Amino acid sequence: MRRKVFVAVLMSSTFLSSPAAAMPQVAGFLLGAIGVQATALVGTFASGLLNAGFAAGATFGATAFGGFLVRTVVGLGLSALSAALAPKPSFPPPAARMANFAQPISYAEWVFGRVRKGGPLGFTGFHENRRYYVPIIAAHSTRGPVEHWLDENVVQVDAEIADQTESNILEPAKAAGFGRIDVFTGQGGQTADPGLQSAFPEITDAHDFAGLSGAYVWAKRPPGSQFSEVYPRGREWAYTPVWEGHDQILDPRDGQRQYTNNAALVLAFWITEVLGQGSIGMRWRSRRMSATSW
Repeated sequence: MRRKVFVAVLMSSTFLSSPAAAMPQVAGFLLGAIGVQATALVGTFASGLLNAGFAAGATFGATAFGGFLVRTVVGLGLSALSAALAPKPSFPPPAARMANFAQPISYAEWVFGRVRKGGPLGFTGFHENRRYYVPIIAAHSTRGPVEHWLDENVVQVDAEIADQTESNILEPAKAAGFGRIDVFTGQGGQTADPGLQSAFPEITDAHDFAGLSGAYVWAKRPPGSQFSEVYPRGREWAYTPVWEGHDQILDPRDGQRQYTNNAALVLAFWITEVLGQGSIGMRWRSRRMSATSW
């Protein structure tokens, strides 16, 4: 089967057409080497030079080395052809990968302008039928969330509910009463979350996620009859908000450091403050995060 496919490809290529017709002995040699029957040469391809080349190719292909070389070339050719004709796999862009993931070491993520994203977990634990988790949205101070998203649902929260043990989710209705979201934006004076401290004795005042932006989230286990409705993925929600990023970008027009979605200012900030090790870049590089300070 492979031999027939290779012959068909060879016949349909420009190799056997003009100006290759000026060298029929080469075509004959190749056809003989791959084992084409002599009767296939009768008619269109019949010529003295072609037949001479065919005989030489057949002799070469019959040797151990020649047979090995021909099989190798044919195999490589068919593999290349198969790879070229195979459909190319498609992968979602990074922005479409909405998830919270836990791993020992995660890359520090910078956020500029307004984006929707997930992030690595700075903490996760289970206490009294509730999964507590802390998605880190950015490794710096930010302007903060514009919209809260849990999985693929926009969420409305009640900022007036201060009790950390009570749900502050209002919408969607199926999630109301089963979770809570409290954000932090890396501003000065940021403190540890009292809800985490009350649930986990090992969480102290030192665990304040200083200089980071993210959210304290908990998800409560519902009755079995409601589980698939509250948690369609079969586990706690992925927190993937719409967030406005870095709030310390210098605008030389007024000398202020603030949030902006101006691409030119963002690029200038990255070149001068991060790559150029400006004041913010130097503070970033000199930061040391101990095991108790996160």
